[in-house]
Amino acid sequence: MSRYAPPPPAYAPQQVAVQPRDLSYLFAFKNEWNRPLFSSFKPCPKSALACFCTPCYTAKVIDRTNDNYCTGFCNPWSLMALRTKVRTAFRIQGNLVEDCLVATCCTAPCAVLQIDHELDCQGIPAMGGKRLIVLVQTRPGHDAWSYENTWKQPLFDCCRSTKLCCLICWCCPCKSYGIYHRLGENCVSWCWPMTLWSLRTKIRTLFRIQGSLCGDCAAVQCCGCCALVQMHRELDLQGL
Repeated sequence: MSRYAPPPPAYAPQQVAVQPRDLSYLFAFKNEWNRPLFSSFKPCPKSALACFCTPCYTAKVIDRTNDNYCTGFCNPWSLMALRTKVRTAFRIQGNLVEDCLVATCCTAPCAVLQIDHELDCQGIPAMGGKRLIVLVQTRPGHDAWSYENTWKQPLFDCCRSTKLCCLICWCCPCKSYGIYHRLGENCVSWCWPMTLWSLRTKIRTLFRIQGSLCGDCAAVQCCGCCALVQMHRELDLQGL
């Protein structure tokens, strides 16, 4: 006669509460420029160089941010993305539209001098000088410009999420507005297609993703939809 064995007790699945990440530091842009836009002029010949050869001066400042200085010579709009990069890195108040207007209008010499002065105040060495480790950046205890992370999704791997890819291809304005909004930008920034370059630079700086200003420009100009999918996925995986 077989002995009766009671069934094993049923265990209810336990719910594990996952604490959300504290990402408030990403948008805590409480600082101001050390010198106002129209008070940034320096003694000659620096001011003269900025006025009469803005691309040359822009290239010099780009080199100070550990980026390829050739971008300043080859692309006249690189000052816009450079301003976004410096402003994001040092948590300076502003928005992408402001960066675009200041850097592309007649105030471009003032803008590049303002950025140069900001780097002086933050202890960033001049071009040709000895590079120092500046620990005042995106996250405390990190080098200013040596980004250690990579994109969670490669640029041309956008078809991994077919639904997202189709939505961005067929309704690009709607999905791009969502990305701008998630990064704390206003709707005016979304209306300016030029700011897409600065938007990618802002995301890279926030999350310390390897790359360059030239790479950001090439990504948004060659395949804007692929860049938007990549940025959308990055924000999803970062918890935004």
